[in-house]
Amino acid sequence: MNIQQHRRRLLPTVLAAVTAAILLVTAPGAANADELDPQPVGGGATVPLEITGFDAAVARTNGYELRYDDAGTAWIVAQSARAGDFTDGVALPASVAGNGPAPGTGPEVTPFNTATGSCGTSWIYFTSSTRYRTGFNVNVGNIAYRNWVVTKSSSTSGSVTDNFSAFMNASSWQEYRDFGLSGSSRRVEVTTGTVTTFLGAVCSTIGPWDIW
Repeated sequence: MNIQQHRRRLLPTVLAAVTAAILLVTAPGAANADELDPQPVGGGATVPLEITGFDAAVARTNGYELRYDDAGTAWIVAQSARAGDFTDGVALPASVAGNGPAPGTGPEVTPFNTATGSCGTSWIYFTSSTRYRTGFNVNVGNIAYRNWVVTKSSSTSGSVTDNFSAFMNASSWQEYRDFGLSGSSRRVEVTTGTVTTFLGAVCSTIGPWDIW
């Protein structure tokens, strides 16, 4: 069974939550990643999502594992893949996976602060003085969970957060949200932006922001 077939498998423990997330991202205020405004009003920012970790437990639950080729490069591959076959695999940066340890000997979750491998893009934009949108598009399989928080502030209202974290089963997501603060010097920034794919790849954003 190849990577494309495996991407459709859900974590057994989060089926109900994934269903709820699908309802969430199709509700009013949410939009598909390809339904973008033709010209963001406030300028905005689009920045890379980078592979910053590997979750072995998530990968194993969904039929994947970490294997190393003869050069020491780590690959996420289907457990059913033939030995030495990395055709449908996803390579991990050396800073994330290490360089050549035996599979299964590392920690369950390996976090890193330095991003070295691109796995998609993320963004945040003001679409008017009272509304913004944020989202991402990932190229290493569907997302099982997003940990996504936006901090917004203005000259008279201080700062507050909007939490978009949720289980999901898609490779892209975006949502519109009312800014909800008065005053000038309006700013929005993705201050927490991490997604975990069904393959076990953990991707983080490099903090996009926008001002109005």
